[in-house]
Parts: sequence; C-alpha cells; structure tokens
Amino acid sequence: MAAFLIAGAINKYVYVNVMRPFTQGIYLKYSHLEHVDTVDESPASHHPRGDQDARLKTPQVEITTLADIPSGTGLGSSGSFTTALLKALYVHRMRQIEPKELAELAC
Repeated sequence: MAAFLIAGAINKYVYVNVMRPFTQGIYLKYSHLEHVDTVDESPASHHPRGDQDARLKTPQVEITTLADIPSGTGLGSSGSFTTALLKALYVHRMRQIEPKELAELAC
C-alpha cells in the first residue's frame, strides 16, 4: 500500500499590534471593539484563546488584530492568531522568545 502526502502553504497573514494607549483601560480591537477596566470583564477573556491575554498585568493596553482569512475557515487561523498574539506580547514587553519556546507556548 502506497502512502502519499500533499503539502502546501498559503500567503495569508495575521497582524497583531500591542501598544499602550493614552487612557486607562484595556482595549481589544478585532471584529468587535471592547473597552474594559480589567481582563476579567472582557468577553474575549472567556474565549478559549482569551486566556493568553490574562497574562497582562498592565492597566493600560491596546491589542488590535487583523487577519487576511476569517475565523472558522479551517485554514489554521486560530493557531496563527495565538502564535502572533504571543509574539506581539513578548515584543511589547521587550522580551526575546526563541521560535521553539513560542511554538510550545502556542500549542
């Protein structure tokens, strides 16, 4: 019995921007706009991937996400989002992360 493997890649991206806004609060900008005082108040914090944001210990943060592909397509957008969010949070805190550690955290 022969086995075959077909692999491919697509050139679509997930963009995550993390910054400190001028005003107090946590701003989450994705397909919705949220402004809350604590992570626990955000509906996104109850999402399976929202717990990544719970690591933030700052009273002021704005996270904006954009993607070339909508969620629910089965093309790996949730894994791409998680990886991009973690990388952006590390860069925002001026910390380095090795690709292997990033992959393990995203999993």
